[in-house]
Amino acid sequence: MIRRGFTLLELVVVLGILAFLAALFFPAVQMVRSSALRMSCASNLRQIGLAAVMYEDVHGVIPYARLCPAPWRDGKDLYCSTLPSPNTWTGPNEIWWAPYDNRPGTDPTRALPGYVPQGLLLPFVENNPHLFQCPVGSDTTLGSPTFGQSFQVGYATNPASGGHRRIEGWTFTAWDHMDLPVCASADVHWTEWPTDHETVAARHLPPRHAGVYNILHGDDHVSARRSD
Repeated sequence: MIRRGFTLLELVVVLGILAFLAALFFPAVQMVRSSALRMSCASNLRQIGLAAVMYEDVHGVIPYARLCPAPWRDGKDLYCSTLPSPNTWTGPNEIWWAPYDNRPGTDPTRALPGYVPQGLLLPFVENNPHLFQCPVGSDTTLGSPTFGQSFQVGYATNPASGGHRRIEGWTFTAWDHMDLPVCASADVHWTEWPTDHETVAARHLPPRHAGVYNILHGDDHVSARRSD
């Protein structure tokens, strides 16, 4: 019996078919993976929202964005609104709503070696600092000094609601964000380097999840929105 192997033409045809199937398959896999990461991010935000509710139950107010030691307190939002820069370090007793190391020598993506995570909401999420990091929460802005690095905190909250109560009509919100974990709006968004309005807007509401960003609403549900 004569054994007949593949001809070169047959091999090329088979490889072409495999390449065609791969071209169809890989985008679908990537889409499923992107959807799974977005859902993981949304789950983080839901748990953060529940933690904020529990914090209010215990302390009587919505968590502050950042608590600063005297003499920096302004007696209102305690986000150190009188500071020369939003990232000014106010001393060893400074604590943010999420685990964030703001000591000299750090940046939004890098804590100092040996940093022990602490944050107002950390005890209400079983001391799990990873809940405050979006699975794809890295710096994607070309030209940024921290490009490609993961942020210490992948979300931000608005400082205006801190110290108030839900019964007064205030709510706690958080969303996908780049840079500091506190931001009132794109107009006051802080970046580590001077940049233009379009870049700031893209960092304030980064389309991390296939063109959308996640946002935790005041009623504790999470939705995905397009940045535009």
